[in-house]
Amino acid sequence: MRLLYDILFFIFAICYLPIFILRGRHKKGFACRLGFPSGETLERLKGQPVTWIHAVSVGEVTQALQFARVLPGACVLTATTPAGFEVAQRLKRSGDVALYFPLDFRFSVRSFILKVRPARLVVLETEIWPNLFFECANKSVPIVLINGRISDKAFSRYRLIRPFLKPVLRAVSRIGVQSEAMRGRFLALGADPARVRVTGNIKWDWQPPQKNEDWSDGFKKTIQSGGWTLFMAGSTHEGEERVLLETFVALKGRQPLLKLFLAPRHLERLEAVVTQVQQKGLRVKVARDSGDLSVDDAQPDVWVLGKMGVLSGLYASARIVFVGGSLVPIGGHNPVEPAFFAKPVLFGPNMRNFREMADEFKRCGAALEVTQDNLGSTIEALLTRTGEAEAMGLKAKDCVSRHSGALRKSIELLRETGAGRL
Repeated sequence: MRLLYDILFFIFAICYLPIFILRGRHKKGFACRLGFPSGETLERLKGQPVTWIHAVSVGEVTQALQFARVLPGACVLTATTPAGFEVAQRLKRSGDVALYFPLDFRFSVRSFILKVRPARLVVLETEIWPNLFFECANKSVPIVLINGRISDKAFSRYRLIRPFLKPVLRAVSRIGVQSEAMRGRFLALGADPARVRVTGNIKWDWQPPQKNEDWSDGFKKTIQSGGWTLFMAGSTHEGEERVLLETFVALKGRQPLLKLFLAPRHLERLEAVVTQVQQKGLRVKVARDSGDLSVDDAQPDVWVLGKMGVLSGLYASARIVFVGGSLVPIGGHNPVEPAFFAKPVLFGPNMRNFREMADEFKRCGAALEVTQDNLGSTIEALLTRTGEAEAMGLKAKDCVSRHSGALRKSIELLRETGAGRL
């Protein structure tokens, strides 16, 4: 079955190669993706216990950085996407290393392991890579999967290949999952019950990265100096900006000090979003560095964020925050980041990737679920009833505080593998 996987993965790689090249991903980190990180990078790791932490993209990388922050020795942070790599490279500790994740060919993961020589591998959420797991097991490198979750869609697909997945999951030393429901799914796919533990969701333990203080502090001063009211929409997707802009235009006539901040989830959509703003007759400014958020003579109606990895700290400047990916069938994004700053949180009905978290926010009175039809009226109600909005924000912060602790439990799980001192 492993040979069959190798053949299928090779066919997939060949088919994906044109897309890979068209997107320009061959220009950066290609050697590393084949298992050959640079010698200069490897030199920085010598003489230290190395923890390899893998995450896919920006959301998971944020968790990985949080995890790396409390570990001794050096951490090698790998990401699959360029956006994730960029965030890891910019926000990592000075002694850590950011690399692109090797493709799951036997030769590439084997070479990567031999060169990096990790004491342990930590995998975020549900990145199941058969060759990586088998090669680590062959080299006696403990594997710990943390913050484990399997979506409804993925679970239905995984069940079809359970006979193959079972030995892959049995190669993992420990699995920390977000809930009892997720534990049941891992067990149903063949994981060893003795190795699967409910540790909670690390996303509740989020902390703002200190390296973004020049962005967050500067923008807060800008908003305060103008006496403006800021409505922020984070991690938006195609189809959501149109609704948000129409809502903003309708509200601005009654709320002249209202400003809108849009943060598209994918920067390749940046120009399209800016065009939508201009078509509404609104003044727009793209924020590609912290200076673009400073006070100037021609303040925009709408800011559009053109930089990855800096959004979270900017939430501190907002009065109300909408979490994107939830008015369209994407599955939503993490509501903890604005809640950390005691902001009232809004999201749409499509929060399947954060279902339990979204339900808890609503149960605590810390967030409101909105639709395209009532988004405007909900925002206006919160803007006019400031006491209710502030109370909702405090409930959001309290909700986050009460559910934290998954990071500590995940560290304890890592200690159980006995792979070096932690």
